[in-house]
Amino acid sequence: MSPPLMLVLGAIAGVVLGAVFFGGLWWTSKQLVSGGRHASFVALSFVSRMVVLAGGLVVLARIDPWLLIGALPGLIAARIGWIRSVGPLAVAGPPEV
Repeated sequence: MSPPLMLVLGAIAGVVLGAVFFGGLWWTSKQLVSGGRHASFVALSFVSRMVVLAGGLVVLARIDPWLLIGALPGLIAARIGWIRSVGPLAVAGPPEV
């Protein structure tokens, strides 16, 4: 396939990978704010999200390097989309003494 088509397909794959990554980050953040989760939960979430993201990028790179290059703008677009769609988390301030 032509490099421009591979860049577009890579961008689409990047948006999907970014949506999974940042969606998982948002969900983890919501869990931390709503209930007392432990550090092991945060670590497991981080490792899970990184395995999915890194695995997806490795697959893209093995298929065609143009896919990997196209995935970067897709990841950035997914990040911007998540920030605009969910907004900042409402985090409680420090406890009153």
